[in-house]
Amino acid sequence: MTPTTIHRPGAATRFLTILLASLAALASLPAQQAGSSPVKIFILAGQSNMLGQGNMAPVTTPGTLEYTVANEPDYQFIGTGSGAWVVRDDVWIRDQDPNAGGLTVGYGSQPTTVGPELGFGHFIGDVNEQQVLIVKAAWGGKSLASDFRPPSSGGTTGFYYNEILRLVNEATSNLGTYFPDYDGGGFEIAGFGWHQGWNDRISPTNSTEYEVNMANFIRDIRADLGLPGPPLTFPFVIATTGMDGGTTYTDVELAQLAMANTTAYPEFDGNVAVIDTRATYEDIEFWQAVENSPKSEGYHWNRNAKTYVNIGLAMGDAMSIMAPGRCPFRPRATGGPGGVTLSWQNGTETPTSVRI
Repeated sequence: MTPTTIHRPGAATRFLTILLASLAALASLPAQQAGSSPVKIFILAGQSNMLGQGNMAPVTTPGTLEYTVANEPDYQFIGTGSGAWVVRDDVWIRDQDPNAGGLTVGYGSQPTTVGPELGFGHFIGDVNEQQVLIVKAAWGGKSLASDFRPPSSGGTTGFYYNEILRLVNEATSNLGTYFPDYDGGGFEIAGFGWHQGWNDRISPTNSTEYEVNMANFIRDIRADLGLPGPPLTFPFVIATTGMDGGTTYTDVELAQLAMANTTAYPEFDGNVAVIDTRATYEDIEFWQAVENSPKSEGYHWNRNAKTYVNIGLAMGDAMSIMAPGRCPFRPRATGGPGGVTLSWQNGTETPTSVRI
């Protein structure tokens, strides 16, 4: 079964080309300076594919991060290879281990892998002049039905549901300890990203209840984070569990896509976005064939680092629509050989500077 395709109004066709060219230009600039408070906090949660399984090396293997930046200059906003990776001062990250520092490579499942945080952090950092903090809360092999089970679904609340809340509280209570450049000006929880689903996909029972659990999770996590309300509408972005290629949608993916159905869930209209990772997002492609990847491992996106970066970029763009920063964002190009028109969306305030 294939879901109905939803076309975003005004979407242009060369988003990725312009976006990556813009980001790549930043790679030649000095490290971005730390931003001002309140710190904007984005939570990235899920299981092994949010944890990050994209191989960084070797440079000779297609699909590794080193190979990607060596052969595709548009991706050099990340760096130019081993020992020459960009470290951002304006985007901090703290993971579940816990490790903390400026956004760079190595915050995946191990120091030699990357996840969606890399593309997401670069995108979100470039559309915000405020300091950004990414709190990662991801663990391999976890289900929404039990491990992340939300309170409203009844039964025992998932241990890792509570762990997300604990990690966020721990990070926000110790900003000055983890990040010495923190200016003491407070924080705001600005958005939540979710990439999970394999353990529920392989269980018929879990698959059947996934839609209810997902909707409850969104409602409950908003309430338990203590965000202003009602309504509790801070932005929530889901990247579907579309790994393994092919065109057949699982029940879990359909349940995830249903969160963007504003008829079924009018409360999520304008504050929940779903990225269909079996399709393309603007010009961003996710699935990479085995021959262009480090390993034949479909449930981990063939360990393709480019895939993980692209998932993060798409999640960042979807987040920016619902939580625009101060800088202009969503660059677009239309036209052809006779002339090209560039356009963008304005942020919420006039920025003090614009990077071009």
